[in-house]
Amino acid sequence: ATQAPSTELRPDMAEAERQAFSMRRVRSWRDRALIYWYMRYSARVAKLASGFHRLTLDAPTIAVNASILLPNGLLTFTDTTSPSGGSLSSVSGATISASQIDIVGNFNATSLAGPVTTATLNMIQSGQTASIANTSNVIGAFNFDGQGSTYTGNVSVSSTSAMTVGGLFTGGGTLSLVAGGDLTMQAGTTLTVT
Repeated sequence: ATQAPSTELRPDMAEAERQAFSMRRVRSWRDRALIYWYMRYSARVAKLASGFHRLTLDAPTIAVNASILLPNGLLTFTDTTSPSGGSLSSVSGATISASQIDIVGNFNATSLAGPVTTATLNMIQSGQTASIANTSNVIGAFNFDGQGSTYTGNVSVSSTSAMTVGGLFTGGGTLSLVAGGDLTMQAGTTLTVT
């Protein structure tokens, strides 16, 4: 007799098995809907245990209405289902904190109104507008896609700390990068506003 795969994370799982399990769970439409409902309607703070080092949220529209705290891990926002592009947003009271945050995919509009705290924020996508400009942001490094990011509207990123910027950017609106300390462009960075 074949035993059905487990539907819960166990402490005895190897790290690779945990990551594969997490990816299977979040990619199903049911789990995406549950995550959306949880964050939209009932969550106050999503606190992740130190054993979890990776959280991926994959949906056409992601609305963060509660804090996400992942101090020792990678947080990825992605949309692998919508070729036309959706949106990524957070309310002003929702803190997003992780060692690294990746925004990957087809989000036409990105608006993170709440505080963002991260060593590295990667915007590996193109879109219409992006605003990550809360006055409490702490972003050590901000990177556009190394292959090139194109935005048709305004892009605004601010940090209360020093910030390093990298990648390739082409924009049709305004580009605003504000740092509370030194603003450093990595070698090979190209920022073009037309």
